[in-house]
Parts: sequence; C-alpha cells; structure tokens
Amino acid sequence: MLKKSTPHKEKEISGDGRICVKTIKRGDCIELGMDKFDEAGQQRMRALGREFLNLCIAYIEQPTPGDALDLASELGATYGREIASRGIPLADALQAFIFFRNATTDAIRPTLTRRGASADEVSIALRELSRLTDQVLMSLTACYHQAPLAVAPKTKTKTKAK
Repeated sequence: MLKKSTPHKEKEISGDGRICVKTIKRGDCIELGMDKFDEAGQQRMRALGREFLNLCIAYIEQPTPGDALDLASELGATYGREIASRGIPLADALQAFIFFRNATTDAIRPTLTRRGASADEVSIALRELSRLTDQVLMSLTACYHQAPLAVAPKTKTKTKAK
C-alpha cells in the first residue's frame, strides 16, 4: 500500500517557470515498482513521466482535445506495454499512475489560481485534465492486457516424503 508523501520527502523544482512540480524521492518510486526496472527501463519510465507532465501542462495552456487525446492514448499504450513487459501487476501500475496523476493535478491547481483563474475556470481546467488523464489510464489498461506479460520465475515446491 502506498504511503502519502510527506513534505520533507519532496523537492520543489520549476522547469520554465510556468508550473511548479514536486518530484518524488527514490524511496517512493521503489514503493511504486520502479525497483522492477533496470537502469534503461527506469530512464524510459522517467521519460514517459516527463512526457505525461508536459502533455498535461500543454493541454492546460492550450486545449486541443483531439490531438491531446490521441497523444494521451499513445502515451497510455506505451506505459501499458512497458509495465506488462516487466511483470508489474495491473493493480500496482494503476496505483502508481493515480499517485503520479494526483501529484500532477496538485501541482497544476495552485498555478492556475496564482495566474488569476476564477474558481469556475480552475474547475473546468481540472475537469478537462481529468478527461485527458483518464484517456491515458484507459489506454494503459487496454494495452496492458494485449502486451505479452513477463512471467515470474517458478519456485521449487517442496513435496512431502512418503
């Protein structure tokens, strides 16, 4: 089960000054299954995470539903194939995705408010962001079930002597 991140475990960074993002320390990532990836796999997952964040930010700044939803589907498919190939259970993958989606939403909400967006505008933006992230999640789930799953190694079972 995931533990809620504490503020001392997070480091605030800002890329281009548009959105402040809180990064998650390695301990939280291990809890979310990153320990099942080799270094190259971890780099791919980090790149997918940055792509997810950039997609969310771009969508909030300039909503283009058709293009963004197509990109969200592609991103979800890539996530689904990657996690299935590592043998990560779907429930764990969904939990990790929700954790990162919530962190992204939590970072975007106050930025919209600081920019002077009204409560209605923030609500609309977050509803549209949910639609986008739901598309990633649906595509992740669909592709997870279509991808070849990594098989856990069989363990020797003890038999009773007669």
